[in-house]
Amino acid sequence: SGKGDELNRLAQSLKAEMNGNTIVNTAAAVAASSNGDLLNQIERQELTLGDVIVLDFNSDDEEDALSTLAKSLYEDAGILSIYVNVHAEAGQLSDENVELKTKLDDTIFFDYSDYELCIRDEGLSQTEEEWSHMEWELTRLVARATYIPVVPGDK
Repeated sequence: SGKGDELNRLAQSLKAEMNGNTIVNTAAAVAASSNGDLLNQIERQELTLGDVIVLDFNSDDEEDALSTLAKSLYEDAGILSIYVNVHAEAGQLSDENVELKTKLDDTIFFDYSDYELCIRDEGLSQTEEEWSHMEWELTRLVARATYIPVVPGDK
């Protein structure tokens, strides 16, 4: 997240849109327990499509654990993954976060994401209209991802 706390704001919006019960912020979850706990919750269906998991790589401290979790959620659990790509300069990311983002773009974010939502400075905007558009884009991505695929010739 940048200075606009984009990830958590989008998670709140999506949770409300999808009638979810839970937002799991993995920075806290990784610090408190193992990745297996989260995967077990998914397997036991304690987390549903409406629940949101936020992987906020905001420091080097949890980088390895979050990278492993991102890979496992994508490959093993088959969780829909959307990379919220906050523009480094326009989103006013710290120098540390810019360095981490650059390092993880090709090894984690693009490899283990189904979609990408690009944000420039909408999280810092003073107008609700710009931020509402980002919430709409995220809802649109999730809706598109959950459509039943069209089969040519099918009725």
